[in-house]
Amino acid sequence: MLLKMRSLSKSRKKKKKKKKKKKKKKKKKKKKKKKKKKKKKKKKKKKKKKKKKKKKKTGSTTVHHHSSLTCCTGMSHLQSASS
Repeated sequence: MLLKMRSLSKSRKKKKKKKKKKKKKKKKKKKKKKKKKKKKKKKKKKKKKKKKKKKKKTGSTTVHHHSSLTCCTGMSHLQSASS
């Protein structure tokens, strides 16, 4: 009985050690991934800035579309001024 118990405990200890090693490996991988993600985020931020500029241009046109009355009045003013 004692021998069996000892063998069990040894096998359990080995399993625990293996699990710990696996966890350590995962942690290292996560750190590497985080570094990669940071680089990607920086690139995304640059892209977002470019997109924001485009959005401003489209935003001004959409505002005119929504308020068709102000757009028309503005156009009539321009036409009257030019004529």
